[in-house]
Amino acid sequence: NPKSIEQILLAHPFEIDLGYPQTSQQGEDHAKHIVNYPEVAVVQHDCRPNAAFYIDNNLSFRATVARRIAAGEELTISYLDPFLPRAKRREWVKKHRGLGKPCPCEACVQKNSFEQLKKSDARMKELLKLQAKLKDHDSRDITVEMIDRYIKLFEEEKLHIRLGEAYETAAHNYNYLGEDKLAKKYADMAVQAGMIEGGSESNDVIAMKIMASDVKGHYSYQYTLKRLG
Repeated sequence: NPKSIEQILLAHPFEIDLGYPQTSQQGEDHAKHIVNYPEVAVVQHDCRPNAAFYIDNNLSFRATVARRIAAGEELTISYLDPFLPRAKRREWVKKHRGLGKPCPCEACVQKNSFEQLKKSDARMKELLKLQAKLKDHDSRDITVEMIDRYIKLFEEEKLHIRLGEAYETAAHNYNYLGEDKLAKKYADMAVQAGMIEGGSESNDVIAMKIMASDVKGHYSYQYTLKRLG
């Protein structure tokens, strides 16, 4: 069936920032816009995809596999925030991409295993709770075990396209605790993952390269320990 331009854009919502922070009288930022890439429209959605993508400074669409893929496995990307609850992800796909049917990907269906779905939902709740704590510079009860668990949850939930964020958060928090070797390890890993997710010139990659070059000289080294006295 023919689709309107609006329907096509909503089904493939790629957001770009033109870098012109012009503000309307209503106070809304008009620098961000939605763009569409016709060739990319054939790439299927998966809430736990095998490829990450970004739009470079020339507005070119860049996609790179984020994990090992099997021979003949179809490349997939996520058209929505993978941190959204499963119910919201399924509803979005049903409305914009599923022709009236909810998301059929493994993360949303788990081969009809309700028990597996419940475990996945519980992991996501735990992950988001830990993430909020780890990203709060005022948190005083962070432990190495919490950081380890945070990374493990990303891996268990197959959030390969967001590992750059996870590794960066881990690197900072390990360094807050004075764990410089772990901080160095995850800063390096954040650089590698960040290049896949945002390109070599992204701010996150540059910041992690700086940190990895001298973790003990970085502002984050023993930050929490110093605050606790």
